[in-house]
Amino acid sequence: FAVRFQSFLRRHVPGWRRVQLVEPVRWGPGDPVERWCCRVLLLNAQPPPVGLDPDPDPEPPRHNRKRPKPKTHQQPTATPSHTLDLSRCSVHAVSQAVLAADDALLEAMFGLL
Repeated sequence: FAVRFQSFLRRHVPGWRRVQLVEPVRWGPGDPVERWCCRVLLLNAQPPPVGLDPDPDPEPPRHNRKRPKPKTHQQPTATPSHTLDLSRCSVHAVSQAVLAADDALLEAMFGLL
């Protein structure tokens, strides 16, 4: 589209100029309010890295000290140098109160979205 439109402008609008936005219009470069908004709205949240922990019995997450037994067993997925044991994976319900009290956990979970 841009190539055809610019060709049209060259023919029909002599002296036109191309303008490109580098920074968002609503913020100046390095604006502290933009950084604050990104932080409080978790706009830059990233999912936590998937660790392939060699520890055979790691401590369960701090928000849920009891680790339920897996209901089904799946074969681990292996790569030449790492193994992920899916039988050690579990899903935990986390309450609003726990998320409100733990900023790092909230950001990690939001990053999964």
